[in-house]
Amino acid sequence: MIEGVLRKVIREHADAFAATIELFYHEPEKFVSYVPNANDHLTGKIIHPADGVTTTYITISQFCAVLEAHHGEKIAPVLLVEFGFGRLEETLGLRRVLHQGKVAFQLNTQLLKNTVEAGTIAAVSFGYRYFTDKLDASVAEICIKDGSGDLFTGSGVAVQGGGFLNITRLFTCKHNLYSQSGERHNIESITIAGEVYSAVNVFVLDRVDICVVVLDDYSGVKALPTTKAHLLEKVVSAGYPRVRLTEKSPLLCHRGEINGFMGTLEDGDRIILVSCEVAPGNSGGPLLNEYGAVIGIIHEKVETSSVEGMASYSCGIPMEQIYAEFEKQNYTQDYIGRSSSNAESRP
Repeated sequence: MIEGVLRKVIREHADAFAATIELFYHEPEKFVSYVPNANDHLTGKIIHPADGVTTTYITISQFCAVLEAHHGEKIAPVLLVEFGFGRLEETLGLRRVLHQGKVAFQLNTQLLKNTVEAGTIAAVSFGYRYFTDKLDASVAEICIKDGSGDLFTGSGVAVQGGGFLNITRLFTCKHNLYSQSGERHNIESITIAGEVYSAVNVFVLDRVDICVVVLDDYSGVKALPTTKAHLLEKVVSAGYPRVRLTEKSPLLCHRGEINGFMGTLEDGDRIILVSCEVAPGNSGGPLLNEYGAVIGIIHEKVETSSVEGMASYSCGIPMEQIYAEFEKQNYTQDYIGRSSSNAESRP
């Protein structure tokens, strides 16, 4: 029951919570003006605004009051704020103090800097309960017709760009769009959040099973941030595998962890091994960490036999391998634009 209530308040109030944290980061004086005066000489006061770092202390009830004052929230989501602050304490090291019998948290602009500027403060505060509800705006279902006329689906993910790339692009696996002989399949549709987009260009990595697709439009597409993968961190896989007896492929998510790595960036064969389940159609979808950042692209599922039996592993291509290939210009452009005016010539 508590889980259901938590998910409901996250859906309804998480964005307001994140905007309130961002208000403190960008305009601390304005933030403090919303804090009820407790006359306790600690909470709701700006402390040490020098050296580019600003801090303040605030209780759960005071933060709820700021939510109501700044966003017009009629019901103060105490459960949401307690959960969000607990997560920020765990993930960012937000300081908790006991003052006059009340728990207060120290908001610190330096601690919040990276997550606020990356736009991931809500995902960091609430984890998969927040970002999985919004993945349909970032993960694409790609419908393909091969040379034999057979239809199949693959997945893709829109990312904000990182490393060599600094613009929004759709990533997918090369084997979704090309046969083993290099012949490009026909892209029937690319669907994100119910909207259909067209591919203008495709940039194909030479050594890695990855393509970057340039879309004709990005309105309605929510690009996700990217980051590096770490051993044993929690991950979520997402994609559109075909499910028997259904007309459409549903967006499916699985939770797991990173179990290991194989290969090297220099050789172009760096692979993430994860415990979460993947299936045909998942290829090209994202592997996300517990903060909603893309750490890799789902590549394949492999099986290894031994005298003891079979073992299966889900594999992903880490984002740092993909960006390394683009930095080395190990890619080719496959032009499919409808005109030179709408076909971008950079990945």
